Amino acid sequence: MSKDEKKLQNYLLLNRYLSSPFGFKDINDFRRLLKSEEGVSQQKKFYFTEALQTLKISEELRQKLNLYDENIQSYLIHINQKRDPPIVLKHFQYVAILLTEIYLDRYYNEFDNLRSDLTKFVLELNTKEKKTGAHTYPYPDKRFMQKLAFWSATGSGKTLIMHINMLQILKYNNRKYDNLLLITPNEGLSTQHIRDLEFSSIEHKKFEAQKTLDDWILRDPIKVIEISKIKNDVTSQDGKTVSVDSFGENNIIFVDEGHKGHSTEAQTWKNIQKKLSGKGGFTFEYSATFGEITGKEDTFNEYASSIVFDYRYKYFYEDGFGKDYNILNLKNKNEYGDEYFTGSILSLYEQKIYYKNYTSQIKPFNLEDPLMLFVGSSVSGKKSDSDVLKVVEFLARFVNEKDGFSKLINNILTDKSNLVDDNDQPLFGTKFPYLRDLIRTNTKKIEDIYEDILKVLFHVKTSKTLQFIELKSAKGEIGLRFDSEYFGVIDIGDTSTFLELVESGNIYFQIGQKSNFEQSLFHKIDKKNSPINFLIGSKKFIEGWNSYRVSSMGLLNIGKKEGAQIIQLFGRGVRLRGYDNCLKRSYVLDDESKIPTDVRIPNNLTVLETLNIFGLNANYMATFKKTLEEEGVEEYEKIILKIKPTMPYTALYVPRCSDDETDFVGSHQIVSLGQNISQIKMDLSSKIDVLESRESFKQVDSDSPVISNVIDDEILNLIDFEAVYIELLKYKDLKKYSNIYFSEEDLKKILSKRNYLILCKKEILKLSKFEELTKIEKIQEYVVQLLKSHIDKVYNYEKYHWYQKNLNYEAISQEDGSLIPKEYVFTINANAQTLIRDVRDLTNELKNFVRLNSEVSDIIYDENTSYLYERSKILDFFALNVHLFKPLIYKNSNSKDLEFIKISPVNIVESERDFIKLLDKYLEDDNKSQQFEEIYLLRNPSRKGIGFFETKNFYPDFILWTIKGNEQTITFIEPHGLQMTDPDDEKLYLYHEIKNIEAELKTKSKLNIKLNCFIISPTKCGDLKWKATKEELLDKNILFLEDGIEVVEHLFKKISQDY
Repeated sequence: MSKDEKKLQNYLLLNRYLSSPFGFKDINDFRRLLKSEEGVSQQKKFYFTEALQTLKISEELRQKLNLYDENIQSYLIHINQKRDPPIVLKHFQYVAILLTEIYLDRYYNEFDNLRSDLTKFVLELNTKEKKTGAHTYPYPDKRFMQKLAFWSATGSGKTLIMHINMLQILKYNNRKYDNLLLITPNEGLSTQHIRDLEFSSIEHKKFEAQKTLDDWILRDPIKVIEISKIKNDVTSQDGKTVSVDSFGENNIIFVDEGHKGHSTEAQTWKNIQKKLSGKGGFTFEYSATFGEITGKEDTFNEYASSIVFDYRYKYFYEDGFGKDYNILNLKNKNEYGDEYFTGSILSLYEQKIYYKNYTSQIKPFNLEDPLMLFVGSSVSGKKSDSDVLKVVEFLARFVNEKDGFSKLINNILTDKSNLVDDNDQPLFGTKFPYLRDLIRTNTKKIEDIYEDILKVLFHVKTSKTLQFIELKSAKGEIGLRFDSEYFGVIDIGDTSTFLELVESGNIYFQIGQKSNFEQSLFHKIDKKNSPINFLIGSKKFIEGWNSYRVSSMGLLNIGKKEGAQIIQLFGRGVRLRGYDNCLKRSYVLDDESKIPTDVRIPNNLTVLETLNIFGLNANYMATFKKTLEEEGVEEYEKIILKIKPTMPYTALYVPRCSDDETDFVGSHQIVSLGQNISQIKMDLSSKIDVLESRESFKQVDSDSPVISNVIDDEILNLIDFEAVYIELLKYKDLKKYSNIYFSEEDLKKILSKRNYLILCKKEILKLSKFEELTKIEKIQEYVVQLLKSHIDKVYNYEKYHWYQKNLNYEAISQEDGSLIPKEYVFTINANAQTLIRDVRDLTNELKNFVRLNSEVSDIIYDENTSYLYERSKILDFFALNVHLFKPLIYKNSNSKDLEFIKISPVNIVESERDFIKLLDKYLEDDNKSQQFEEIYLLRNPSRKGIGFFETKNFYPDFILWTIKGNEQTITFIEPHGLQMTDPDDEKLYLYHEIKNIEAELKTKSKLNIKLNCFIISPTKCGDLKWKATKEELLDKNILFLEDGIEVVEHLFKKISQDY
C-alpha cells in the first residue's frame, strides 16, 4: 500500500471499536439496520434502540441500551424545551449520541478496562487485516483518549449533537474541571452558536476579556469564544484577547472546525486546545472536513483514535439527505465560454420561474427562492478580482447582446449544443426538464425566453448599462443594477481596487454614485421578496452563512490546497430543509412512503432540489471535482427504463375515497377522546429504577417481579398537568393532528378511566421521600407517552372510520401514476475509473434500456432474466404475464457491492421476490389457474391509493384480482415479517375487519366484489414471539413462505371460498 492510500477514513479505530459489540464495522451497518420509524415507541423507547436490541448482542449491552435510551431521551427533552416543533433524532444523530454515551460511560467509570480492551482490539485488528509498519492501527494513547471527534456532513445537525454532548459530559464527568468552553473560528459563528444554545436551553455566556477575572469565575455556563482571542502569550492589555493560562488546564472544550487554517496557524490553535484540556479535561471536536487532515503521523493517529462517528457527505447523500447536485464539467477545457455560461443562466431562470409558478404547491417542501452564488476560497487579490470582473462582464454582455445569446439559448433547448461532458454525453442533454415541458406544451416560446430572463433575473426595464454602487454603510459591498432595483451584490474585501478595474474600461459598465444610506444588500438576501438573484465573491457562505437560497453555484479562484473549504462550500450548497423539515429530497421520501397520500409532489420538483455547479474555468472545476471524489462524494448518472403497462380490457377495481372526499382534516373534527379504543399497553419491564448523583446510586431489587400496573391516583394528583397538556399540544402539532381538540381536563379523564396497563416492576411507579421529585418527573414522562398513544389511537380510529364511510369502488387506469409508474430511474455511480469491468458492462446494458433496443426490449419485457456480477445474480427482471406492468425488478440486498445502484420506484425486496416466484410457478399449472377466468397482480410501488389501511399500520405491497363471471375478488397481500409483532397487533385482525369494509361498500355499489387480505410472512412460524399453530394462523389469513408452493395453494383456496 502506498503512502497516498493511507486515508483517515480507513483507520477510524475508535469508531470500529465502539461498533464491534453490535457485530458492526462502521456506520454502513447501522444505516442498514436503523431504517425503522423515528421517535419513541409505545414502550417509551426509541425505535432505533428496539432495532438494536433485536441483534445478537451480549445481555449486558442489551440492558445498558435501556439506560442509555433513557438518558438520551432526557437530553432530548432538555433541548426541546423552547423548540416548536421539537427535534426528532435522525438515525445518524442517534448513533453519534449513543456511541458517545457508551464511550463516556466507560471512560469515566472503567478507564483502565477501556484502555485494555482497546489495546486488545487494535492487536487483533492489525493481525486480522495484516497491517504492518506505518500502516498499523494506532494503539491507545492517553492523550487521545480524552477527546471525541465527530466527522459529520454540513447540514447534518452537528450543532444538535454538540448540545447533547454538553449534557452528556455533565452527566458522566466525575472530575473537577475549570471551564466549559465552546471555541469557534470567527465572531459570526460565535453569534450563531449563542443563538442556538438559547434554543436548546443551555446556559451560556459570550467571551468578554474585561470580565475574565470576576464574571468568568462562574463555572457552569458554556463560554463561547473565538480561537483568535486566546493567545499563548498576552503581553498587552488590549481588551480583546486573553492568555490561555488564565483558563486553567482542566477545561471541557467544544471545538467547531478546529483543525483548519494554514499549517502554522493550525498548529498554534492545536497547541492552545491541548493546553486548555490539559491532563484532566476533555475535548469534543466537530467537522465536515477531517478527511483533509495532513501532516505528522501523530496528528493522523490522534484523529484515528478519537473520531467516534463518521457520517461524511457521502453517507448523508446516499441516505437521501440534502439536494441532488449537477457538476457541469466539460470534456474540452477550452470551451468554458459563452454557451457554457448561458447554460448557467438558463438553470437559474428555470429554477426562478418554477418557484414562481409553483409557490403554493411547493410550500410543504420548505424550498427557498433560488439564488446564484459565485464564490471561491479567496475573494481578494489580483486573481479573484479578475474572476469577479469576468463574471460581471459576462452578465453585462448577456443583457446587451441579444442576438448572440438568444441563438445560444435556442441551441441549448433544441439539442443543437456541441458541448459534451467527461463521458462524451451532451452537457445539457437531460437538463432543463421544466423549461422543455413549457416549450413542448406551447406554454412558453423559445424566442420569448431571452427577454423574460432580462426581467426575471436582472429587473431590466429600458437601460442596459450595468451600474456599480458602492455601499458605504455595508463594508465590502457593491450593489449591481441596471435601470431598476438591485439584482446582485458583490461582497469583496477591497472594493476600491476592484472598482479601479471596472473603471478601466467596458462599454456596458458605469460606476454610480456611492450610496451613504443604502443598508447591506447581503443581509437582505434572506428577506422575503428579496430582489437579489446573484451574490458574487462572498466568503461568508463558507464561514457559516445560514442561507437555503443557493441553488446554482459558480466557482471562482478554487486553489488546489483549499480542500476543506471546498467541502464546506459544497456542503452548505446542498443543504435542504425538505418536507416537514426532514432534510430529505422529495423523491426519496416518496420511495420511503413518508409523504402523506394527500400531499402531492409537483412534477419536476427536482429542479429546485438540485444544486447546479459551474466553474469559471476548467482548472477550478477539476480541482473541485477531485477534492469531492477524495472525500467520497461521487457523481451519479441517472438512467431511465420505461415501464411497459399491460392493463387488461377488464375493469379492475380498488376501494378508494373520491377526490372531493379525501380531506379528512378539513371535513372531520374530533372533539372527543372517549372513543371505544383498545387498551393501551406500555412495557417498562426493561426499565431500571435509578436515581443518580455524584454521591448516591440506588437501584430496585433485581428479583422484583414484573406485573401489570396503573398509576395511583395520589401520584396522578402530583403530576403537573399543565406541563403535560403543553407537551400534548406540541405532539399534536408535530403529528399534524390539526382537527383534533382536547383540554387539560380531557387528558385527566382519559387516565381516570384506566384503559391502559403498564408492565413493570412495582417500584417503578412508587414514590419514596428520598427520590420523590425525580420520580414524579419520570412518571410524568410515562403519563405523556400514554396520552400520546391514546391520542394516536383515537385519531387513527376516527380516520379509519371516516375513510370507511367515504370509500367507493373505483376502476384503475393505465394513467394512474400512484399505481402504475411510468418509468424506473437507475441512479448509478458514474465514476467509470473506479468501477470494475462487470459494473461498466451492466451500466451499458442499462443505458440500452432507454434506447429500447429490440433485443434488450424482448428480454426485459417478455422473459424473466438476471444480470450477473462476479457470478452472482445482482438484478432480476420479472416479466409476469399477470402483472399490470413490466418488468418488476429485484436487487440482491445481500451484496454490499451494489450500493452504487439505486432504483426508483424502489425495487422489490427478497420476500416479495419469493412470493412472485411461487405465484409464477403456481400459474404455470393450467389445471390450478383455470379455477378463475382471469387473474391479475399489481405491486403497489408507492403504497398509495389504499389509505384506509394506513391507520392499521398495514401496507399491502400487492393487490391480486381474481375474476369469475361477474364476480371479482380483490385481495391485498403483504409479504411482511412477524418476528417483532405482538399477538394483539391490529394488522393480524384485518382479515376480519376487511369484511366489514366489504359490507359497507356493498350498500353503496351494485358491483359484485369481495375483499380479502393476507399476510405472507418470511418469518418462520417457530420464530414468532407467541405460540400458535399454522392452522390457527391460517384461519387469520396468515401464511408462511417457508411452506413453498403451499402458500399460493392456500391463498387461492381461501379466495375461491368467496365464489
